[in-house]
This record gives sequence, C-alpha cells and structure tokens, in this order.
Amino acid sequence: MIQDNVLKSRCVKSCSSSKVVVAPSRMKPHRGFGQKSPCSRSHMYEQLGKLKVMGVKFSPMASSVESEVLLHGDLTSCKLIHLTEGVNANKLMIFLPGTDGTGQSILSQLETLEHDGWDVWSLFLPIKERSGWSELTARTAELIRILQQQWSPHASVSSKQSEHHDSSHEIEMRSSGSTITLVGESFGGCLAIRVALWEPNLIDRLVVINPATCFNESLNGLSALISGTNFLGLFPEQWYTVAQATLLPLLVDMSRVNEKGQEQLKNMVSMEPADPLLLRPGSITVPPRSNNSQSSSWLPQLPLALLGYGPAAAANFRVGLLRDSDLPDVQLRRLSVPTLIISSAKDRMLPSIEEGARLLRLIPQSTRIILPDSGHAALLEDTIDLAALITRGKIQESLSQKLHVVPRGTREEVNSKSRRLPHGTGVDEETGSRHQNAGGLGRQRLVADTLANSNWAVWAQRLAPMRELISPVVLGGENLPLEGSMDWSRPMLFVGNHGKMGFYDTPFLMYELYLRGYHVRGLAHLGHWKGPFGSFMESFGAVRASPMAAFRLLRSNEKVLLFPGGAREVVKKRSEEYQLLWKDTPDFVRLAAKCKAIIVPFASVGADDAYDVIMETEEQLRHPVLGPLFRGVLQGVSKELDPEESVFPLTRMPGLGLPTPIPVPNLNRLYFKFGTPVDTAQVKLDLDNDQECQELYDHIKNSVNQDLAELIALRQNDSDRDVAVRLRRSVSSLVNAVSNATGSDPTE
Repeated sequence: MIQDNVLKSRCVKSCSSSKVVVAPSRMKPHRGFGQKSPCSRSHMYEQLGKLKVMGVKFSPMASSVESEVLLHGDLTSCKLIHLTEGVNANKLMIFLPGTDGTGQSILSQLETLEHDGWDVWSLFLPIKERSGWSELTARTAELIRILQQQWSPHASVSSKQSEHHDSSHEIEMRSSGSTITLVGESFGGCLAIRVALWEPNLIDRLVVINPATCFNESLNGLSALISGTNFLGLFPEQWYTVAQATLLPLLVDMSRVNEKGQEQLKNMVSMEPADPLLLRPGSITVPPRSNNSQSSSWLPQLPLALLGYGPAAAANFRVGLLRDSDLPDVQLRRLSVPTLIISSAKDRMLPSIEEGARLLRLIPQSTRIILPDSGHAALLEDTIDLAALITRGKIQESLSQKLHVVPRGTREEVNSKSRRLPHGTGVDEETGSRHQNAGGLGRQRLVADTLANSNWAVWAQRLAPMRELISPVVLGGENLPLEGSMDWSRPMLFVGNHGKMGFYDTPFLMYELYLRGYHVRGLAHLGHWKGPFGSFMESFGAVRASPMAAFRLLRSNEKVLLFPGGAREVVKKRSEEYQLLWKDTPDFVRLAAKCKAIIVPFASVGADDAYDVIMETEEQLRHPVLGPLFRGVLQGVSKELDPEESVFPLTRMPGLGLPTPIPVPNLNRLYFKFGTPVDTAQVKLDLDNDQECQELYDHIKNSVNQDLAELIALRQNDSDRDVAVRLRRSVSSLVNAVSNATGSDPTE
C-alpha cells in the first residue's frame, strides 16, 4: 500500500504492472542524531515537477479506492496506518508500537482518544522488516513529515480527498498548522526518542511508555544474554508459541485485560495485524532505501529455509536491535521535545521505574507518571486511559510552574537550577522550582537530595519483586491530593499506626506513596543513628525524629511521615495488635496547624500478626540471662536507648519454626488505606484552645481506627491473603498458559 509519499521521493513505473512504485529519495548516510534531513523543500518540489513531466497524476490525497487496492494484502512495507476517522480531530497522534510492529496495543485506546480530539495513526512494521536503527529512524521521520504536510485539524488525510490544491503555498500552510504527538511503547519508545533527536522540529510532544532503553538490564541481564545467542530466530512455530506463552505473564496481568485485549495480545505475539489495521482506507508508505542494513550485520548468514518461523526471526532481529538501544546521556540531555515518561510499577520485563527516573533526570522538559498496578503492556489494560494520562502530564507540567511555591534554603529551591519542576501524582520528584537563589547550605542539600532520589529509584525497582510477592491492597488513593494542584504543593503530614517491628509494612507504605508521586520524609527513632542503619535511612530522606525537625520539614513544604505511637507500637504485645498506642497530647495537630499542613490519616494491616513471637520484649528483659545481656549491649551502644523500646520480641523463622534473633515476617498480604485528608488551614484551629486541638486529634485517631477495622474485615474475606495461595495460583496460571499454547491438557 503506497500513498502520498511523493513529496520526498522519485516515482517510476513498475515493468510488471501499471501501478506506481515509489522509490526513496537519495539521502546522505545518517551521521548522528540532531542533523537535519538533506531533503530540502526545493528538492521536494523538484521531484513533484518530475512526476508531472512523467505524466503521473499527483494527488497527495489519493482516493479511498486507490488506497484500499494498494493496502489490501500489502504486509511487506513499513507504513503509517490510519486508525481513526479523524473527522472532528484537532490533534495528531502517531503511535510507534513494540517489537510486534502491528500497533494493536493502542486499539483499545482509540475510542477515548478520538473522543478527546485525536486523529491516530500507527507505524506498521512488517515481519520481514530488517532495517537498523539509523535506517528505521530516517524512514519513520520521513513518514511523519509526509503526514504532517498533508494533515490539518478537523480533516484527516483520507477525508480531504477532494479538497486538495497542490500549490506549495497550501502545503506550507498545512505543514505549519499541524502539531504532532509521538507516542512510543517499549521498542517504539526507543524509536520515538531517536526520531525526536533526529528531527526535533518535527515533533511537538513525546510520550514514551515503558521504553526499552534499558533492555540490557531487563530480567537482570538475562534477556540480553539470550538474545545474543540468536537462537530465537531458529524456533519453529510451536516452540515460539510456547516461549511467548511463557512470557505472557511478564508482559501483562491478564486479570486486568478483557477478552478482546487478550486476543489482541495473542495476535501481537504472532505479529498478525488486526483486521482494522488492514481494512482502514488511508496509509502512507516509504519503501526501504536498501536491502542491507549495517545494524543487521551481526545476524548469522543462514539460508532462508533455516530461518524458521517468520515471527520468531523478526522477534530475534528486533530484540537484537534492543541490545543496541542504549543512548549516551549526552544525547538524552540534548532532547528538546517536551516528554512525558509513563512507567509501569509492575513491569516484569523491564526495570521501568528505575529507567523512568533516569530518563527524567536526563531529558529536559520531562515529566513522569507511574502506573502503580500496570504491567509492561499497559495500554491493553482496562483501567488505562492514554488520553487522560497525556492530559494529566500537560496539567502537571503547566500548573506546577504556576502553583508551586518554595521557601528559601529548601531542597526544592536548590533544585531550581535543574531543568524540571516537581510534579504530581505518579511523578518522580527530581527537581525544584524556578527560584534561583540558593546558598552554600542549599548546595549541600542538592547533593543529598539527588542521592535520596537516586536511591529511591533503585530501591523502588528492587522492592518491585517483593511487592509482587506480597501483593499489597491499597485503598483510598483517591483521597490523596491531585497532581499539580495547590493542595499537592502544600506541606502534608501522613499520620497512622506503626506496624510491629516497623520494617515490614513501612517500606511498602512509603513505596506505594512513591508510586503515587509522594516522596515522604520519615521521622526515624534516634536509636537508628546509634548503629549502621542511620546513614542508610538518611540516604532515603529520613531525619532524626524531633518536633523541630518535623516543623522545619513542614515549613519547607515537605511530605512528612509520622507515627504518633513511635517505638512503643513497634514492640507492641500480642494482645495489642492493631491498637493505637498514641500519647494523649495533640502535639502533631498543633504542629500541622502552625504550618497550615494537610493531615492525611492512614491505616496499615498485616504487620502486627506477621511474626510468630516466642518471647515478648518484657519477658526477655525479665529473663535472668537475656535481660542483663540485652541491657549491657544497649548501654554499650548508647545510654539514651530505652531497653523497653529498643529490644525486639524473639520470633520463629516462618516455615522452619526455629528461633531467630532477626524477626522474619510471614509475607502475608499487606493492606493500606489513606483516609480523608484534614486541611488545617480550612479548619481555622485556635492553637490556644486545648479543646479544639483535642477534638481534631480525636477525629484523626478515630479515622485511623475505623480504617483499621475496615481493613481487618477486608482481610478476613480475602482468599488470597496467604502467600502460599497466591504462589499456587500464579504457577497454575503459567501452566495453563503453556498448555493452551501447546494444545495439551494440564491435568494429564
């Protein structure tokens, strides 16, 4: 299917038929990203004149009939395929697909995209496509340029067939009036970044979804190792089908994909285009410039008969490209296109959280949204709305610049010298505001904060497998202030119960907040700094707990995590599970009110009964041998440490029943809920009125108690609360997937 690429090509007649065959224009070899295309506008018009001299009827808006004839059965050319009607569209979107090359993953998004005014086109890569990165980048940019010259708001290419005037003035007007959003997923994300670097003036906005720019780190390097063998290209159809069925759980959580999406996923695995992609009247094609590509020289020269199953060979080639998909940091820093990075927290194929933070740190004018519960193929999931995500990204980019107010000497003031602003829900907070005045203290805090953000990105990625295993349930996410809003920019105090031992639920609570755009600062017990854990916790932004430390953080518009029960709740007794052991004084209420902070109550269930306790703290301290031993050790560390708050209960190892000095949880499911926030600025609390302060304190405490009761009831009815049950179900799902792929009965 060949259409409308004559502006940058020369046209000859095929000897075997009367069809017009479009051959590419001669272009200089690709030397590096950021160079302009050597095809000038005068060259385009020169080629246009040649076409007229040859007697070829020129019509950039070729008729639907011609398009359908050329399109039908043509799966051999790299092309842009029209996916929407585009009648009322005022925005142009071009989708670059993953390694499947079919573009099917965006089909489920078309309804909302079209409703939001998008005219959507998708790149189609045929199975036999073997272009390297340089060739593929240049051809994709050329396709986009042709489409841009033909497209204008409220009228797509296929709908303007009778309205075309082939004057250079009209072409110039349409070209200047169209804006392009380039969306790339996985493999397409790598290509999208390259296109934006190759033709920065061609793209107005870039959206990358779990880009495979970190492919060599996927599956801890196993993917790159396997792809280096090139064995995948030799797989017959049945072997390839089984291998892909085994990888499906790594691509997406099937429970989040409807039947239609699951069918699309199967077609994507086999690289079979969906019917809408084949029947759509309207396509733009640019044939390859050469049958040989420097990037494919690493492939073994095998006879075609030995290349095995077509999709397997194509997948092998494209995975091989991904091994060379890394771009130098200096190139990413030169990317001038506003970029939205979408990262899936449950991406089992790629370390998307860590990679998203890296790209955010390097790419100017970039923002990031994290999808807390999505997998690698996020666009297939029922709850994902790409149009809403793009709108959200624009809002957080614009509103954060207008609404974010930063006090002097704070972390965000210092980070103002960086390129990006902090953003809202789902966005990694890497940079600061536009305030430019920072002193020596600020420069020290910049180093510390950059380290904290980098550590969070790394540890968030490392916690991801444990999060998959524990599978926490999070309620009340809608109660958190929206991204880019005034409320999000204000100081916030998260107040809730402390789980037993403290180190099972707390990291995952902070992790869930991180995924939703909140980099909270914990108030840690002074005892942590008496041992090796203080500097470790400090690297994640934690500070020594004190009223003054909390006050300074809140005055700096920070998000602070506070456990009013403190260390007492960490060593709670068996009979005290999920009880709030808070002091009766409403100190944190007064603290929040002084700073006009928003108080967010939260509840956590799962940690208090995650341990098999043998001896409570009091029993150990009363023991004739253990008591003096523990007291002597604590005195040697610091005389300020209280034994009743510093000695953990003695527990058994789960599954083995052996005593262990280091408490090990049973890994049963955790449950979190964020309650309704309390805005102390709107409450207008009289700090001198003890009764008013106590009433607000009691209200927040009751809110946490109610949420605890709700979570406990939810857990009692949860059949998946036990880790063993979840593991058996996961294994069963994998066996069924492989069995369905091979056609065997899993019960045999």
